[in-house]
Amino acid sequence: YLAWGGGKLYHQAHGKFSDAAAWDHVYSTNRIGAIPPPKSERYRHGLRPKFESNPILARLIDWGPTDHPIEANPDWKTADGAAQFLQRDHDQPFFLGCGIYLPHLPWYAPQKFFDLHPLEDVVLPPHKPDDFDDVPATGKRMGERHVKHIRESGKWKEAVQGCLAADSFADACVGHVLDALKKSPHKDNTIVVLWGDHGYDVGEKKIGKMALWEQTTRTPLIIHLPAKMGGSPKAKTCTRPVSLLDLYPTLLDLCGLPENPKNEGRSIAPLVRNPKGKWPYPAVITLSPHWLGPNHAVRSERFHYIHYGKGGEELYEVAKDPHQWNNLA
Repeated sequence: YLAWGGGKLYHQAHGKFSDAAAWDHVYSTNRIGAIPPPKSERYRHGLRPKFESNPILARLIDWGPTDHPIEANPDWKTADGAAQFLQRDHDQPFFLGCGIYLPHLPWYAPQKFFDLHPLEDVVLPPHKPDDFDDVPATGKRMGERHVKHIRESGKWKEAVQGCLAADSFADACVGHVLDALKKSPHKDNTIVVLWGDHGYDVGEKKIGKMALWEQTTRTPLIIHLPAKMGGSPKAKTCTRPVSLLDLYPTLLDLCGLPENPKNEGRSIAPLVRNPKGKWPYPAVITLSPHWLGPNHAVRSERFHYIHYGKGGEELYEVAKDPHQWNNLA
């Protein structure tokens, strides 16, 4: 296989947190999603001093529109590199990785994507003021106090708008790649997988990731098969819990390649073809063994269980309590 990749495929596009040797060619090393506004226009929310106890969050949590052309932004360039690759003929099978940075913080995006989400139309995510009353101490620490600053400052809607704008810009970048695939000679024999590395809270329980609740651990996952591989022209939803560890064995299975005995995941190809098929396996999630941990969660189709390394448990019935407000443990 020809391995061609660009953008945020690893924690960093290059350097010690990347794996350049895994690729035949790295076509983009962009490390941000959009060109930031001028320094004088950043952090206008006035909240940066309140985040001083978390320097990373203090640096990253910002949002706002930019006036740069869409095509000038790093994420679009990453997407365009993938689009150009798809327009060419290739004499061997390929694996194309396109890492879109957004909606990772900071939430900068061209003005048109903020215009898609007028502030007066923004709907705040569900939040329960006494949500943490039945949550163990470690869970409360993971919830953090920083989201309180955003809620109480009157900037919550602005933050959600920024996140939505970043989502929409990322969506446009993905659309650019898919449009290129549709027009390419590879459209009838290419598997497409769209996924994210984690979920995110924008005020439901916290601001950020680094937690074991549904909102922070559930990722986007869409798999498309060409018709000749049994793909369906209509979108189908699968409610079975799967793991990102399952992606590699799934692609091996779909491509007819031999299994790798080192893989811990399992092929979800049967679910791709039959989303209602039997699947007795839960998803297992681990968070930061070095920080308040080790902490684990087990997500079955019916229940979401959390166990904290320093003591304490949470248990939620997924269908009856989608916001995880009633800790049955």
